[in-house]
Amino acid sequence: MRSKTLSAWIVLFVAVIAHKVSAQPVDEVGLAVAPVPIFNTFNEEQAGGFNVEAVTGIAAAAGLQVRLEDVPFSAVAHAQASDPTLLAASIPRTPDNEHNYHWITPLTASHIALFVPRLHPVAARDNVGLSDVESIATVRKDYRFALAKDNSRSRVVAFDTWSEAIEAVLSGSVDGVFFTHIGLHMVCEQAQLSCSGLVPIVDWSTSYNYLALKKHPGNAALAVQLTEAAARYKASNEFEELVHRTVSQLKDRKISVAVQDGVISFTRPLELAADNLWVIAADVPYFSEQDKGTEVTGYAADLVKAILSEAKVKQPILTAPWERVLRESARHPNVVAFPVARTPEREHLFHWITPITRNRHGLFSTREQAIESLNDVAETAVVAVLRNDFRAVVARQAGLKTLAYDSWPEVVDALLKGDADYLFGSRFAVRLGCEQLKRKCTDISRVYNYQAVETYVVLSKADTNPILAERLKRSARNVKSSAGFQRWVSAWSQQMRQRHNLEQHVDEGVVNLWNKDE
Repeated sequence: MRSKTLSAWIVLFVAVIAHKVSAQPVDEVGLAVAPVPIFNTFNEEQAGGFNVEAVTGIAAAAGLQVRLEDVPFSAVAHAQASDPTLLAASIPRTPDNEHNYHWITPLTASHIALFVPRLHPVAARDNVGLSDVESIATVRKDYRFALAKDNSRSRVVAFDTWSEAIEAVLSGSVDGVFFTHIGLHMVCEQAQLSCSGLVPIVDWSTSYNYLALKKHPGNAALAVQLTEAAARYKASNEFEELVHRTVSQLKDRKISVAVQDGVISFTRPLELAADNLWVIAADVPYFSEQDKGTEVTGYAADLVKAILSEAKVKQPILTAPWERVLRESARHPNVVAFPVARTPEREHLFHWITPITRNRHGLFSTREQAIESLNDVAETAVVAVLRNDFRAVVARQAGLKTLAYDSWPEVVDALLKGDADYLFGSRFAVRLGCEQLKRKCTDISRVYNYQAVETYVVLSKADTNPILAERLKRSARNVKSSAGFQRWVSAWSQQMRQRHNLEQHVDEGVVNLWNKDE
């Protein structure tokens, strides 16, 4: 048995209690609402607007109620830091805050520019940069302050509010303001400032504004619940009607707007380059395997082909060893990869498009004696694992001795030869290893149940346009809900049972790799 110090037990006990407290299911979430015309209208008598209605619809799709809280923009971060269920609907997704939030879904896109008075000397010049003006106005602690500081040699002046920053430019005390088109329009309207003479001279970048949940211990499951609900809601007629109504209101106020994949974009259509997409699959029998030619076939491959077709993307599917699939999709932009197991350690690496399989994992052995937990594994025991697999990580974190191999046949062979006392995998993984070894493996049985984990189609995050993720999620939802797909799934499942004796059943497009009666 593995020995532990008293302090380690105390740390573990506190962590478990904290996790249980913070991970309790919730039936209500909060929404921080700061008054913004059309988007957030909130007073004692009425609450509405695009953001409020969209979040309410997403929460309803997740089976949750929404509690509205009147929170100024400047206080949103503090409020979310103390409340693990408080949502905010206009959090800009930037490299600096990427790891601080669960990003539920983008709602709007704003285009950042440098605005100067029309008569400013640089306004008539071509190829102007940020450093071509002597001073730039921003707001203190706003992410655009850091952008201006890091990307120009100009003097960056921080104000407490955007209206003060804009007034400084209108009065001539500062050359330009670094803001968004929609932000400038809204602030000038609310503050009754005459901003018609301000023109953009540098188009900088697009800021995607998300419904986001501040990361707290235990609220990851809530984030997943809301993310999946957002994909369902944004594919509904109700959301389509809300977008249409909002766009009409914006156009009535002379605000240029475009809509793409459920995201309202201000001043210009969003650019979505999908022609350089790389689609890569690990070789998994029955799910994604190369035929005698170059075609990749199987349940997962055919599902991905249908999703890409629905999204109007034409790219071939390539195959690669599992280790390379994970490495390339974690490092490079515009990579669609599958199947990838969804684990807490990988949560921040990908856009999780749609689940493919659900599998029960555990320890397998040629011994019949069951164990209650990983802590019951003898200190001298050796566990065979697949290299870079999430179960290998779990085993090492539990302090187990591991031997890593590059394929399931090698993992199974290590167990059968006695080089390992256990293997950490699933019944499906054992089956694949035994089939390729041409062994029946009747003496291998599961002695410890770990947990069920889903594999997904994923899209890489690094420098990938998040609107592409929204398009693929929506396309996946459309495909899986279609009558044609459901008929195909039923036929595939029956064929797998009859021809290959594969134990499985399909639930809402996800293949559960065990008998339905288990």
